[in-house]
Amino acid sequence: MSSPFDISRFPDLPPEVLKAFEAQQAALEASRMEVEASRMEAIIERAARLHQEAIVTEKEGLIATLKECCFSARTEPAGCLISTEN
Repeated sequence: MSSPFDISRFPDLPPEVLKAFEAQQAALEASRMEVEASRMEAIIERAARLHQEAIVTEKEGLIATLKECCFSARTEPAGCLISTEN
């Protein structure tokens, strides 16, 4: 990122030029903040999406394991590692 311009090196500038410069600097800073906020929002959305995908994958794996265990329990009760007793 570039260093800020030092307008104080030009002491003879008219007040309206100084005001315009300050307004432009404020607009530039606001734009930078907006870009950073958008970037952070994209990072958070991606992290949330990856988390959701991981949850779905884990859930699908658990469902498959339970189905396999239930099938094993019907055909061979000792084949299921999950206890069916209360």
